[in-house]
Amino acid sequence: MTTTYTVKIEASNEDGTIWQALEPAENIETTQWGPTWTAEDVARATADNQTVAEGDRWRVLVWEGADADEDSEPAYVLDAADA
Repeated sequence: MTTTYTVKIEASNEDGTIWQALEPAENIETTQWGPTWTAEDVARATADNQTVAEGDRWRVLVWEGADADEDSEPAYVLDAADA
């Protein structure tokens, strides 16, 4: 079984009031990792392997499904401090 997630990395200004995507959101399929991967697992793997953000003012947002509505509540948000 394959689960698909929409993943986006954002960075913020110094006070965290403005967030901007560093790249367009991407669809991630968990086929390569197995069917038990959760949104949190995908967020942590993305954080571990990302190369677009530096410092501590970034986050990974994960939605369930392909091409998810990015204005909806993410299934998981991982802040840089917790990565």
